[in-house]
Amino acid sequence: MKNNELIEEYVGLIIEQGKAFEDANDKLNNKIATKAEKVFKKIRKNDYIHKMIGLLNHDNDYVKFAAANALYDL
Repeated sequence: MKNNELIEEYVGLIIEQGKAFEDANDKLNNKIATKAEKVFKKIRKNDYIHKMIGLLNHDNDYVKFAAANALYDL
């Protein structure tokens, strides 16, 4: 999978997770979080972290928060 595809998948999952959070659907939220974590591990493994920096300016606040959190941990 190419780096842009991984980033796009990550963004999509984070947006879904944000919706699940807003709907107070903890089960779905946790399921999506697990998937997003796996995708992030692929991003990190393939050294695509520099692509995450661009997500700090994303339109979706959940994406911005997730990217900031991921980058802060590094």
